[in-house]
Amino acid sequence: MIGWLTTSFMRSTWGKYLMIGLAVLAGVKVWGEVKEREGRRTERSRQSVETLKTMRRMQDAGAAVSTDRSSIVSRLRDGRF
Repeated sequence: MIGWLTTSFMRSTWGKYLMIGLAVLAGVKVWGEVKEREGRRTERSRQSVETLKTMRRMQDAGAAVSTDRSSIVSRLRDGRF
């Protein structure tokens, strides 16, 4: 009985429109998930690039500071830490 009602409703005009609407909603949902995944991937790669830039700046700053005794002593005397 329920199967007959379901089959007759799905074959009707309203049933066809309902099925088309559900198919469109499923397609939009899948499209949104794909876009969200791409966004996460893009953000992760942007963060990786920022991390690499920060590490390079830190290395450059460390290389710019002299570490021999005379320069350390002169910086301590001048108050330039």
